[in-house]
Amino acid sequence: MNEDLKKYVRNELKNRVSPRALRYNLINAGWPEEDVDDALRAAKSGNSKGILVLGMIIGVVTISVALLIALTSPGEPPSIPPPPNNGNNITTQPPPNLEGVDECKGIIDSIEKHYCYLDLAVDGIDCKALNDTVEKGFCYRALESYFISLMNSA
Repeated sequence: MNEDLKKYVRNELKNRVSPRALRYNLINAGWPEEDVDDALRAAKSGNSKGILVLGMIIGVVTISVALLIALTSPGEPPSIPPPPNNGNNITTQPPPNLEGVDECKGIIDSIEKHYCYLDLAVDGIDCKALNDTVEKGFCYRALESYFISLMNSA
């Protein structure tokens, strides 16, 4: 097989010329069909070897990095032991402030409900302790309004 033809085919394939168009042009230019097909096969097999080698290198690097991470990771962090119970069953946090929430829950008008929660925000209501998501939304909006008013008055 002609080495010049092989180099030409390899170069054209690297320049993204389609193998079909390359074959058509070479045969129309007078190259024997068998030589053209052999040059195309040789160029394609050379490309696949390079891709195979690259794939193997990437695979080895990926596995090496995974092993390195697995072998150097510290594992589970130690768990914090619970505090000693002296028999008094006293919790370390005070109960949430939900005083007045039942009154706000009973209000249907959204503006009145907002002002009800705004009054509770001044008293330090704990919105996280509410179970109803709608009531929790009103509570957080009221807290937001309260904090904005504090910032604007400063």
